[in-house]
Amino acid sequence: MPNVVREIDRQTSAIRGSRVSNRNASPRFETDDLCNNCRYVLSGPTLEHFTCYFLMKRRQRKENMTLLDAARWVAKQKPDYCDFCDPNSVGCSHRYWDVDKVAPKVLLSRAHLLHSIPSDWRLPAEALSNITAYTSRLANEALTKPLLFEFNPSIAILPVSQVPSSHTNAIYIATYRVSSAHACFDDPDITLQMLGGSWENRPKKSVEYLGIALLDRELNIVAETVVGTKDVIYKMEDVRVSVLHDQMFISSFASIHPLWIIPPASEKVVYLRSIRQNRSDFTVAIREMASCTRDGRTQSRGKNLNYFVDAQNRTVLELEPMGAREVVDLDSPCIKKPRDQQSEFLIRYDSRLPFPSFGTTDELEFVRRGLTNLPPYTYERGGACCLHFEHNGLPLLLGIAHRKTVFKKSDGQAMSKNGIVSNHYFSTFYAFQRNAPYRTVARTGNFCFGFPNTNDTLYSSLSRSDLKVGSLRYNCPRVHFVSGMTYAAHNHSEVIISYGVNDCIPNMVIVLMDDIIQLLFSPKELAQT
Repeated sequence: MPNVVREIDRQTSAIRGSRVSNRNASPRFETDDLCNNCRYVLSGPTLEHFTCYFLMKRRQRKENMTLLDAARWVAKQKPDYCDFCDPNSVGCSHRYWDVDKVAPKVLLSRAHLLHSIPSDWRLPAEALSNITAYTSRLANEALTKPLLFEFNPSIAILPVSQVPSSHTNAIYIATYRVSSAHACFDDPDITLQMLGGSWENRPKKSVEYLGIALLDRELNIVAETVVGTKDVIYKMEDVRVSVLHDQMFISSFASIHPLWIIPPASEKVVYLRSIRQNRSDFTVAIREMASCTRDGRTQSRGKNLNYFVDAQNRTVLELEPMGAREVVDLDSPCIKKPRDQQSEFLIRYDSRLPFPSFGTTDELEFVRRGLTNLPPYTYERGGACCLHFEHNGLPLLLGIAHRKTVFKKSDGQAMSKNGIVSNHYFSTFYAFQRNAPYRTVARTGNFCFGFPNTNDTLYSSLSRSDLKVGSLRYNCPRVHFVSGMTYAAHNHSEVIISYGVNDCIPNMVIVLMDDIIQLLFSPKELAQT
């Protein structure tokens, strides 16, 4: 068993309410003899290789040596992958922080409710007191009308040229997935009741709309609309909104379109039609022609992609966090490529990624559950990117990625046998250079954001499923899916991060940029904060 020291009392991590000034609860950590983050690193370049921890345990049993001696042996045998397992290595840390305590402190938390969604497509307020009783009276209700929820928000600063004269206090633009493919009911029997008792009645396609809102300085909605996009946007789910070269764009899967509230006369645009003729506070237009990557695999499978402007003022697509990027021309039409054709224009930095700046207690719980030979997480996937900042004079870009406990059939079964449930989400910050090949210089360990303010939205009582790893329960949603990030328009020392809560509720938080930089580069200072 690890030598565990409970250093700091547990306190709640979720900052509830509106603007607050107090810090998050002091982080709590455990200590262990092994260096954090070394156990589940693969000992070779492909997924077929064992983890460093598996090799340690095998060596320990075979040679009857201590685990620390086995760690030193593995570090020498696999210096390109397991060197960080040596307890004497530079940067080795024995602290493992709680993922819900180590996130940046929250200055403001805001959830949203779009009133432009028709009320007859909403779960009525009176149903919330007894969901089971309500749905049991509505057999096959899901077959006759969709229940829509907004979630997975994205956010950007609204360009001055796009501020409507009727809403001059609008500072930000936000997008939301408005969908019947939500996960607002923790109990699957509720959904089953609405399908008349058979999963075979589930509609083959979900109902998908795009919610767009204008927000003020405090992230309150000042104007909103919900529009249909199926005639002009191919495959729309979790839309990102971004501003590149002072032009707004919306992107979904591999496609990206310029977006306007006030389109210039020179542009040939398509207006997106509101789903409620009398409930749209402004009009939205996009260019009908989409642009996209030249990579065939990303065209067919890409999702949650992000775009940024690099040091040479080029528009760059990030195909995967801390991975391949591609310089793109957003004035060119999307040309379909064979799904197995890789673009010759991809930019890769092939050196090994830096180790995470801190470790977390979920790693120790995986150990206690007997997991040794497989990484317990998926690879990092797209979240939000990218904010310009500098550290020690080096111009960098900031992103957020997510990963989750594995869900593949074989690995997921192995995890479940050890009491680990799949599809529980973790986030990580990463920083990379603005110049090609965009080398990653730092990344954090796991963290999570909390539940929304219960006063902000009618549906905050739904889907309260917690983030769990074995016997550990963190005060965060099972799914916190980061899908947007921007600096505060009035203060670049603050960062707004938007995320979906359990595929049910949209939430936004404001945090300090200094806290993010501390997590990336100076995590040892956490003990003093």
